[in-house]
Amino acid sequence: MSTRRKTFAAREDLIDTVKEIARRKGYSLYDYVNELFEAAIRAEKSGYSISGVVEEILFIKQVRESGFILVPENVFQAMVKLAYTRREEALKAWWEA
Repeated sequence: MSTRRKTFAAREDLIDTVKEIARRKGYSLYDYVNELFEAAIRAEKSGYSISGVVEEILFIKQVRESGFILVPENVFQAMVKLAYTRREEALKAWWEA
């Protein structure tokens, strides 16, 4: 990993916002920008765009705040089978939700 620095240009409003976020987190602008670049590079190398990753995270946050939970498919399938064996209880729980 090289420790040499390069200069790049960005919109002033973006730099001001990034500076403020870095300050709140206790980072230097240099360290925070490097963290952002590293995260973007990791996402791209994994086949995702950084904007796509952010959209998915915000979607998951919204879903969780709405009361949904993530459940492994095999657990969900087992619960569905159980619900069919105890149909009345399952329907009651559904309507109370």
